[in-house]
Amino acid sequence: MTISNAGRVGLRNLSNTCYLNSLITQLFMNVPFRSFILNMSIDDPEDSQNLLHAIKSLFAKMQNGLVKTADTRELAQAIKDYENNEIDVTVQMDVDEFFNLLFDRIEGQLESVEQKNMFRSFYGGKLVQQVKSKECPHISEREEPFSAIQCDIKGKTNLQESLKAYVEGEIMEGGKNTLLP
Repeated sequence: MTISNAGRVGLRNLSNTCYLNSLITQLFMNVPFRSFILNMSIDDPEDSQNLLHAIKSLFAKMQNGLVKTADTRELAQAIKDYENNEIDVTVQMDVDEFFNLLFDRIEGQLESVEQKNMFRSFYGGKLVQQVKSKECPHISEREEPFSAIQCDIKGKTNLQESLKAYVEGEIMEGGKNTLLP
């Protein structure tokens, strides 16, 4: 056992799990989210809440451990893909796809509406799609929940430019869409 000199516990890379390690590290460093996970009551750690148990256990090791690295094998085995198979740690995954998968699976194991609402409050929000008519003042709105957004960065100098482009409107005419000025 090698003791960590930095006061922090890192994560062992199982094969091609850099995406998992980087996301888990970011989630862990969000102190309110970490507290939410660590203080969560888990009724069925072996079955229906095995992912919650695995992430809670890993966060506890990262927070209280003395070794240089924590093993992520239990967590990886608890994460099921959309076909309900264990993720393959030998295959690289896009971190955005993994984020969506992980959050979908975590939310599915939360038991109460209160837990789900609290979980959603950490990452995500609601987008409002608006349709405005050129002929009348009516505005049609539809809310959609999100946990991540896709911002274009090509040709943008900063995050504000990217976000401005994300919320920019479109004029819809027949089969053509054109951007609003």
